Amino acid sequence: MKDYLTALSYYEQALIMQQNAKPVKHLDISTTYNQIGLVHHDMKDYFKALSFYQKSLELKLTKLHHDYKDLTIIYNNIALAYHAMEDKQNVLLYYTKMLEIQEKSLSINDISLATTCNNIGSIHYSMNDYSRALLFYERTRQIQERSLGENHSDLAITNNNTAPTYFEMKDFKNALIFYRKSLDIRLISSSNDQQVLAINYNNIATVYQSMNDKSNALLFCEKTLEIRESFLSDDLKLATTYNNIDFIYHEFEDYSNAISFYQKSLKLREKSNRSDDSSLATISNNIASGYNSMKDNSNAILFYEKTVQIREKLNSTDEKSLATVYNILGALY
Repeated sequence: MKDYLTALSYYEQALIMQQNAKPVKHLDISTTYNQIGLVHHDMKDYFKALSFYQKSLELKLTKLHHDYKDLTIIYNNIALAYHAMEDKQNVLLYYTKMLEIQEKSLSINDISLATTCNNIGSIHYSMNDYSRALLFYERTRQIQERSLGENHSDLAITNNNTAPTYFEMKDFKNALIFYRKSLDIRLISSSNDQQVLAINYNNIATVYQSMNDKSNALLFCEKTLEIRESFLSDDLKLATTYNNIDFIYHEFEDYSNAISFYQKSLKLREKSNRSDDSSLATISNNIASGYNSMKDNSNAILFYEKTVQIREKLNSTDEKSLATVYNILGALY
């Protein structure tokens, strides 16, 4: 029901009774502390949530026989609270504590180990420690392969986490390998999500672009487009896909096709209330550049002037870019 204040009221009454009971049952008190922490967490009061999680943890560590499962639950709750507070160092600390306990109490093939390794890898990734992230993603993958099989959907997610880590390290070859592995699993899955497939295709296209392989980049952009046009009639993701394609055509010096996709992107962005005017100026400038390359001066002037109007409306401080457009307009006239 999400009536958090009422829930807190009942938990607090329970806590008073448990504290006054003879003999005191520390396990019950610890459990109630944790429940109160969860309610505060749901209320987004993470400081209070942490306070009660820590009270629960302290009781378990000082008054009770260590139950490994209970400890990992509390460590996980603490980590999640720190994650919500964007305190990455403490997130890492408590996930590491959790992993240490799991390594002592679980089999090497337990899928819970894979989950914790993946969480630690994700934190290292967010801290730009890509080498450490890869170590934990690799360990995650090994556990999943042994426990779930090589074609399980969880492995697709892990491969998809590994790929951008290599990408950030400029290791495009390995990034491509793991995006492909993720794609292969998703293609044979009976429950493959077309929107997720579109993201996968788009990621592969991005890697090919970074490798300067324009033909394959275009191929996978078109696969992305095929899916997104089926599901998204008016969305900025579709506009972004058009942008990616028109950029490649521009690189190929196929200005006619480039302009066609720029126009589609521009139309969607103009309709979108979420689109900022700076993106419209960029696309308008690209269209003008395409027409200029085709020696179509009238349309080039039309879109360069549109670019100027948008930037002047924004009171753009990028005087260098504006000056460039003014110079081009001067030459065209």
